[in-house]
Amino acid sequence: MLRAAAGLTNALASALVLGIKRLVRRTGPWILGPVLLIAGVAATQIPPEKRRRVAEDARAAFEVMVEFAESHAQLMASFRRATPARPSWESLVSTVGPDHALLRACLHALARSPDSNVSASELVRTLPTWRIEAGSADVEAVVNRTPCFEEVWLGYWQLGVAHEDVLAALPTPAAE
Repeated sequence: MLRAAAGLTNALASALVLGIKRLVRRTGPWILGPVLLIAGVAATQIPPEKRRRVAEDARAAFEVMVEFAESHAQLMASFRRATPARPSWESLVSTVGPDHALLRACLHALARSPDSNVSASELVRTLPTWRIEAGSADVEAVVNRTPCFEEVWLGYWQLGVAHEDVLAALPTPAAE
C-alpha cells in the first residue's frame, strides 16, 4: 500500500513536470505567464468557502504524502541496516580462492555486458577494475570448464545454453 501510494504520487508529479516541460518546449517559456495569470483569475472566481475546503483538502493530502514518505524512508533505513555489507573482490579472493573468484568475476562481467557474446580478451579487460589478476588463458580455462558458460562461436561465450535454432541463425563474427 505504501509503495503503491508513493509510486502514484511520484507518477503524478512526474507527469505534471513532464507536461509542463513539453508545453514550454512547444510554445516557449512565455506561455507560463498567461497560464499563471489565467489560473490566478480563475482562483479569484472560486467562492471563499470552496477555496478554504480545497486548501484544507490539499493540506491533508500533502500531510498524508509526507507521512508516506517518512514511513518509506524509515523502512528503507531499516532495510539498509539489516542488509549485510557486500564483500569486496579482495575479500572474496581470500575467502573462496582466486579460481572461484575469477569464475564469479566472469559471471558478473557477462551478466552485465551490453553484448550477449564476449571473448576472453574482452572479459580480461573488465577484470582489473575488480583487482583480480588473470590473463586470457585463465579466463578461457574458467569458461571452458564451467557449464554455465556456452561457447556460441569460437572464442566467444555467453551465459546459459543457446538453443540450437538460434545458434544456427546467428552469423559468424569476423576474426579480431
